[in-house]
Amino acid sequence: LPLPAPPRANEANPARHFNVGRTVVREVLLRLESLGIIEKDERLRWVITPLDAQRIRDLYELRSLVEPAALRAAASHANPAEVRAMIDALHKAQRIYPKVSRTAMDALEHDLHVRLLSQCPNKNLLGSLQRTRCILPLSKHVLGVSTPMPADDPFMSEHLAVLEAVAGGAPRRAADLLREHLEVSCVK
Repeated sequence: LPLPAPPRANEANPARHFNVGRTVVREVLLRLESLGIIEKDERLRWVITPLDAQRIRDLYELRSLVEPAALRAAASHANPAEVRAMIDALHKAQRIYPKVSRTAMDALEHDLHVRLLSQCPNKNLLGSLQRTRCILPLSKHVLGVSTPMPADDPFMSEHLAVLEAVAGGAPRRAADLLREHLEVSCVK
């Protein structure tokens, strides 16, 4: 059986609904395209990009290749006090786990995978990661809603090991730990 066509998005309906011009909607759609959430099909229609198992594996593969390199470069530019604050936030979340809000879980993910990596001076590396960001909040919005929270924290101890390696001046070790974390996360 052929696969169903992916859902489409257009500019006119949201423009009408939000009482804005189509140019505003087009800018939003272009931003969503840069994040890998939508794309244009062969007939130049906006379609929502399916987030299926293969796409998730592909995005994690890209992250596993690029994020460790970006982390190694970012480690020497990172503010030690900010890294320490990230470590402290993880310890605090671990103490209250599983009573950690999805917002707090997102913030913890953002600390390592966005905030720390943004210190990488190679903006091309960071640009290549932009399209992978759509999977960052994925598990945090499934855990505790569709799936019960696991008995052990889903990622915090792994993030902690990476950040402690950065704080300890071991960027190569941090990069290796980050790669392992991403490989394990893909399976989860």
